[in-house]
Amino acid sequence: RMVPHKNGQANEGHACVKGRFAWGYATHKDRITKPMIRAKITDPWREVSWEEALTYAASEFRRIQAKHGRDSIGGITSSRCTNEETYLVQKLVRAAFGNNNVDTCARVCHSPTGYGLKTTLGESAGTQTFASVDKADVIMVIGANPTDGHPVFGSRMKRRIREGAKLIVVDPRRIDIVDTPHVKASHHLQLRPGTNVAVVNALAHVIVTEGLLNEAFIAERCETRAFEQWRAFVALPENAPEATEELTGVPAAS
Repeated sequence: RMVPHKNGQANEGHACVKGRFAWGYATHKDRITKPMIRAKITDPWREVSWEEALTYAASEFRRIQAKHGRDSIGGITSSRCTNEETYLVQKLVRAAFGNNNVDTCARVCHSPTGYGLKTTLGESAGTQTFASVDKADVIMVIGANPTDGHPVFGSRMKRRIREGAKLIVVDPRRIDIVDTPHVKASHHLQLRPGTNVAVVNALAHVIVTEGLLNEAFIAERCETRAFEQWRAFVALPENAPEATEELTGVPAAS
């Protein structure tokens, strides 16, 4: 039996609903424990030995490459894979397949945020702890579903909202946290998919042009030249909510 680490800096001993209850798959009666092969999708599966399964997989890889070229196959690892497992997959692809067609779910998910964080804050990872949400007066959730994707943090965020923090959700979906028992978003900006940047620029336009900036904070934390360039850009008329609402689907009045 596994239990949360009581001194864990992220979860502080709290297990999310997935970790607490979603472990039955490990011993579920429907779990496949032996290799199986079928030649066609219409054929029934048949159990085989590991040696036969590996030999069959290798021969199929060779057949595909012989027909379509060396770069016709590749590998991608799950976000559940450890660093060591991901290393083994890239070794297989590069040494056995002979190409660089290898990727990982973690790269697909995190590379845009990592790039954005690195260029703006100097670090490609989050710069604050989970505890920082306990001091938040306003919480903005953009394109995320914390109660489903990160339940430990999601429950902590919900607690802070129940204590009085305001919640703004920017998402085309009506995720649970928009309106759930004892938690309700003050604003839900249901933008069109792919227009996140335009919505953020419109929000920034209002903050800049209406003088809602914390100038002392900016002077302490921001590079003056880079910030002034950004300020001039977001202040342009084309970034105003009235100019972007047709593109984003978010009414300027909201």
